[in-house]
Amino acid sequence: MLSYFLGNLSDEINGVIHVGAHSGQEVTEYDKYVNEIILFEPQKKVFKELVGNLKNNKNIHCYNLGLGSKNETRKLFISEGNEGLSSSVLAPELHLEVQNEIYFNNYEEIQIKRFDTLNIKTLNFLTLDVQGFELEVLKGFGQELNDIKFIFTEINTKFLYKNNALVGDIDSYLKNYDFERVYTNIDC
Repeated sequence: MLSYFLGNLSDEINGVIHVGAHSGQEVTEYDKYVNEIILFEPQKKVFKELVGNLKNNKNIHCYNLGLGSKNETRKLFISEGNEGLSSSVLAPELHLEVQNEIYFNNYEEIQIKRFDTLNIKTLNFLTLDVQGFELEVLKGFGQELNDIKFIFTEINTKFLYKNNALVGDIDSYLKNYDFERVYTNIDC
């Protein structure tokens, strides 16, 4: 689905900011449509893999940070059994039942920053893959959210993580910035 949106909107996209980039699985798709890519990945081990995977790409900027509504240090619950793809600053809840092959026995301390404090160019296509922390990331954009035209994000309809944002919370917040949800795909 990401390719569909990138392809249909490529004339309007000046670049991509991807929060929760993991090891850069989507970069090949981004490279087809945009010239500038900014990636955020807070997991230290995964970040090293990300940088290694992209060492020859000059149009990609990688930051070993999480984004949120406050500049702070937080505990990141590391998911095991899926290479850290379900890691979150929020404690797992229903996730433990829905995907019981994934467990969270380890954590690491990570830095979280507000995007609007980083002095980074705001590109207009935002991808969020932050395991329930989406609303906090959006809040951390502050007024720079006005420069975003498109948001591609995971959403939750249940509490997979403790106090995760639900789809209605995100819709309500984004309505203040004149965003309208145009597509939804719900797996669980």
